[in-house]
Amino acid sequence: MLCPFLTNYGISSETKSVLKPVHKFLGVNTFVLSVITIISGLTQLIRFKDTPSEPYSSLPAYGVLGNLIGISAVLYAFGIGFIVINPSFQREQNIREIFSQQFED
Repeated sequence: MLCPFLTNYGISSETKSVLKPVHKFLGVNTFVLSVITIISGLTQLIRFKDTPSEPYSSLPAYGVLGNLIGISAVLYAFGIGFIVINPSFQREQNIREIFSQQFED
């Protein structure tokens, strides 16, 4: 509850600009780890659900559905990663940041 208040009012814009790359790095890492968790959970569910000794090529219909969900998760992760890394998608300064810089001077 205290962090949003501090980031909007208690921290200078220079500190915010220093913390932004760290925030971006940690957010991307958390997102990538969550996608890895999705993929490993789906693989475990598909591969070891009924009979772990069956070959992978003879999976039932839920195996195909799980593979499609996994591919969708990976494509979604690539899309989000492209948006986060590409500088043309970054927002400009908002009005509050502009006004706070004027009042700090």
